Amino acid sequence: MEQRRAERARERDQLREHLTRSVEARMVRVSAGAFRMGPLPDEAGRGTNESVAHVRLTQDFLIGRYPVTQSEYAAFVEDNRPAYQGCPACPMAGLSWLDAVRFTNTLNERLGLTPCYDQQGAVVNVRTPYDCTGYRLPTEAEWEFAARAGSPESRYGDIDDIAWYAANCGSGSRPVGGRHPNAWGLHDTLGNVFEFVFDSMSTPLPGGDNPAVIIDGAERVMRGASCASPADRVRAAARTRGTPSTRYTHGGFRLARRASP
Repeated sequence: MEQRRAERARERDQLREHLTRSVEARMVRVSAGAFRMGPLPDEAGRGTNESVAHVRLTQDFLIGRYPVTQSEYAAFVEDNRPAYQGCPACPMAGLSWLDAVRFTNTLNERLGLTPCYDQQGAVVNVRTPYDCTGYRLPTEAEWEFAARAGSPESRYGDIDDIAWYAANCGSGSRPVGGRHPNAWGLHDTLGNVFEFVFDSMSTPLPGGDNPAVIIDGAERVMRGASCASPADRVRAAARTRGTPSTRYTHGGFRLARRASP
C-alpha cells in the first residue's frame, strides 16, 4: 500500500513537471501598444455595460495561447468535481474567480515565483497587477488587446471559423485549439468558455495607461462568451459579470504574466 502511494506521488510529480513546461510553452508574447477598447458605435448585440476607452499598455506581457485546460488544472488542484473529468484537452470550467486566482498562486509556488494575490484575490507585494512577476489573470485591458490582435471589428473572423458557441458546439466545451487563432496566435478567446479577468466590473470602462479596476468584494468581469452563448454575445467587447466566489458552469480562465525585458 505504501509503495503504491509513493508510486502515485511520483507519477503526479512527473505530470506536474510536464504540465508546468506545457504552461510555459503555451504563453504568447504581446508587445506594448495602444488601442480603442470597447464596441463599435453600431455593433450588433452591444450591451449597456459596454463603453469605449482609449487604452495604452506600456509594457510587453505574456498571455496563454489557450485557456487553462482540465488536465493542467487537475495536476495542481486537489479537486474531484466532475467539471474537468473526461476531456483533458478541454478548457477547465465550473470555476469561480477565486478558484482561478488561487490556481495562479499554486502554480507560482510550484515554480518558486512570487504569488500575485492573497487567498481572497487582493494584489500583494506590488502596487498593481501589472507589476506582478509571477503568473496571474490578465487585466481586462490586456485580455481585450490580446483577443483583438489589432482588429477593430467585433470579432476577428467568421464566427463559425473562430469560435465554439451555441449554434455549433453541442453540449459542453470542446478541446482547445479547434478553431482558427487570431493574428497573434491565440485560440478560443471567443466562445468555448467564459474567461475571468482580474478587474472588477465597472461602467464606463477605465482608460489611460495600464488601467485596472480593483474594488474589494465587487463582481468580477468574465470575457469571451462560451459554448452556450448566442452569436450576438460572441464579440471581443462583450462583458459578463460574476461574483468572486460563485462557480459558473462555463467559467474558465487564461493565464498572463509580465514579460521579461
